[in-house]
Amino acid sequence: MSIAADDLPSGTGTNNFTTGWLSVNLNTEDDCDDGCFTQVGLMTMEDGLHWFAYTEDPDGIICFRGTPKWGSKGCIGAVGDLVALDTWHIVQIAGYPGYGHWVIRVYDINSSPHDVAQITNSSDQIYDATVSFEEGYTSLPNPYYLGKFHFYHPQYRSGNQFLDWPQTALPFYGLYETNHNVAWDNNHQNTICPSHYGANVNMAGDQRYWYGGINALVCDWWFFSPVVSASTLDDLATSSLNYHRVVTEILMPGSWLHTSNWPKTYANTISYTAIQNDKVALTFTGSRITRIYAMANNRTNAEVFIDGVSQGQQTDYASTTRWQVAKTWSMPTSGTHTIEVQKIGSSGFIDLDAFIVDIPYVNSGTYDGTHSNCKYIGSWTLSSPWPLAYNSTLNWSKNTEDAFTFTFYGNSIYYFYTKASNRGKAAVTIDGVNMPLIDLYSASTVWQAQTTYTNLGTGIHTIHISVSGQKNANSSDYYVDVDKLMVP
Repeated sequence: MSIAADDLPSGTGTNNFTTGWLSVNLNTEDDCDDGCFTQVGLMTMEDGLHWFAYTEDPDGIICFRGTPKWGSKGCIGAVGDLVALDTWHIVQIAGYPGYGHWVIRVYDINSSPHDVAQITNSSDQIYDATVSFEEGYTSLPNPYYLGKFHFYHPQYRSGNQFLDWPQTALPFYGLYETNHNVAWDNNHQNTICPSHYGANVNMAGDQRYWYGGINALVCDWWFFSPVVSASTLDDLATSSLNYHRVVTEILMPGSWLHTSNWPKTYANTISYTAIQNDKVALTFTGSRITRIYAMANNRTNAEVFIDGVSQGQQTDYASTTRWQVAKTWSMPTSGTHTIEVQKIGSSGFIDLDAFIVDIPYVNSGTYDGTHSNCKYIGSWTLSSPWPLAYNSTLNWSKNTEDAFTFTFYGNSIYYFYTKASNRGKAAVTIDGVNMPLIDLYSASTVWQAQTTYTNLGTGIHTIHISVSGQKNANSSDYYVDVDKLMVP
């Protein structure tokens, strides 16, 4: 990310300072103090502007440039070395998997990179990332030194490119997230903002440009996230999705596994976790959000939060696997919101296939199985003419786990199908709630047979019908079909 310092404090003495910095935790707190907290930034002192680097890693720091400081934990550049006031300086903390160390890098006034220090740490993950303003002083009362820092565009490396940090948006919901500005007093209470220090966000209308220091108006935690609007966002779109675990209110990357080559998932990918409290979050702009996920016999419960308020727990368990199950939450107003899905309990899995912002739906009416809102998963056959079927068309499959989904607005829905001697059992869920299997077997053909689901609650719902791979003992096959849907 980039940092700029505007001015110098005066009357501070030789050991007092204000700083603007980027930090990461390279391990968990169980592995080392403060999670091997490591930082790089700009420091303003009475004598001028310095770059600095610091770590809590027990192996300390190796200074390639500047002077060792704070025991074996830090390095500080000479006044004016590489840095100047009113100038953007990129700072980086770079890891090299397999090499056992991290490099701290500062870009000079000509935008040329310089490796200033090395942290000996074999971690290949970042467990927390923070951007902040800080004041340091040696004697009370708090002198409230001049501090004026600008921060811009934090990014992380993925493959051959830099991507924007995937973050959770305003407001703060009780989790330590990335990218904050806050003013604490000596008792760790936020009582000195905005009287002395704080933040101004969305500088120049840019949500990735903000200010920290004196004469700022905003207190507490602030997040700057890529916001998505109406779209379907696959689980691997990590520039917008934030996968993490909450442990004693510390942000961790979690243990989500991102996998591909699943032909019945959205975009052939799915992300899943078995670790309690692992969480995925998305900030979006819209009036409704839909979680797409799988239900299976190895799934457990997930708790969903919208804008920090629990929406209750979902049971992702089903005796038969059901791909691309959907559950939608509607907002009272269209705007910027955040959804979080968190794993509950120590057993089983939860997953994320996709999020859909402002999912399309239909209102009351009768809809043939060929309607554009009918979504088929797997290999279904569209067949016609069948004179006794609705619109003379039928859609069928006998492939276990093939599925069909239909999203509508209402309080009830009628599912019409054909009963016949080669039919199997259909597995049905509505909004992720398991319904009883439907046995489509009949010794003689029954056209436009129906099952009705009522008292769903007026709102947006998704019915999911899949081939269970089960059948009546008298049936010759496992076929399930869709003739039409009716929303009263």
